[in-house]
Amino acid sequence: MFAYLLTAVVYMAVPIAAVFVMRGCGAVKWLPVIAGVIMYFISTRLCDLTVWITLFSAPFAVKQAAAVELICIFEETGRWLAMKYPLFNIRSSRSAVC
Repeated sequence: MFAYLLTAVVYMAVPIAAVFVMRGCGAVKWLPVIAGVIMYFISTRLCDLTVWITLFSAPFAVKQAAAVELICIFEETGRWLAMKYPLFNIRSSRSAVC
């Protein structure tokens, strides 16, 4: 449980640090940052839960390798959803992937 808490703190601290860096350039918008933090945290937790449920009795190394392979599916899907719907109201899938 402590590891999940520590992971959440890191996932939320890095984008906040990026906001302070972008603030110096005058390019800060809070909605994309908040949506990105939430979607990134949810997608990584879903990846971990999927691996732990499907490979319950497998060794930890196998679970780690599977999580590394699956994170691209969960993370990119979360990023696509965050860009397509709540942030910029992008209507085309090609623009959302960009």
